[in-house]
Amino acid sequence: MRYVEQIIEALDRAPSIVIPLVRQAPVEVLKVRPAPGKWSIHEHACHLADVQPLMMHRLELMLADDETYIRSYDPGRDDPDDRLLQLDLDEALERFTRDRTRVVERIGHLTEADWRRTAKHDEYNSYSVFTMFRHLALHDFFHAYRIEELLLRPDSPPPSTLQLDLPWRS
Repeated sequence: MRYVEQIIEALDRAPSIVIPLVRQAPVEVLKVRPAPGKWSIHEHACHLADVQPLMMHRLELMLADDETYIRSYDPGRDDPDDRLLQLDLDEALERFTRDRTRVVERIGHLTEADWRRTAKHDEYNSYSVFTMFRHLALHDFFHAYRIEELLLRPDSPPPSTLQLDLPWRS
């Protein structure tokens, strides 16, 4: 179960990596899309907050029913194009932290049998509780990477200086 612990640790750490990254962005670039149909920093961050309740709902379905069917979520297909731009960024980041804490607490109590529970998924040939949360951890870092790409664009102002916490130095 060490691999499960590593997934839980990655999920637990994600807000502490993503939020300072978002906070480095100059306000004037937060909602700037790099191209039509491509997300801004604001949208990537708000999306991370939005998926937490979805994952909790899927988890509860998978734990309760051996015949769970999971329909994929695609914001480009399922939501209006500008929906994420309409959300309050500060509130979304607070939700991301709060809801992620709930996710981590909930999955920290799962048994090995729970982690192995499966569902049918319309996009994947295999989908277990473990796969779902590994996917969520990878999803976090995918969006964090996209945020950093936008933050460091040569045509944008430089990011604000991040206060580094270097515990190995005094």
